[in-house]
Amino acid sequence: MPFAETLRRHETRPQRLAFSPDQMREWYQKKDLLPDGRETVIGQDSSLEETVRLVLRESGLTPFRPRPLSGN
Repeated sequence: MPFAETLRRHETRPQRLAFSPDQMREWYQKKDLLPDGRETVIGQDSSLEETVRLVLRESGLTPFRPRPLSGN
């Protein structure tokens, strides 16, 4: 996600005073992904519902809903 969005979200955290935007700028790396390629990137425009659905699916925690039996 863009650095501006990272800063905006940081301002909503209880730890926002633990480090400054200047310190964060030093650490920030665009597209900083793990090397094994096993990450799923969630876009900044993903709604809460979409994000929860994605996390549940990717983690295998999607609630099981039995299909109705045919003819019933």
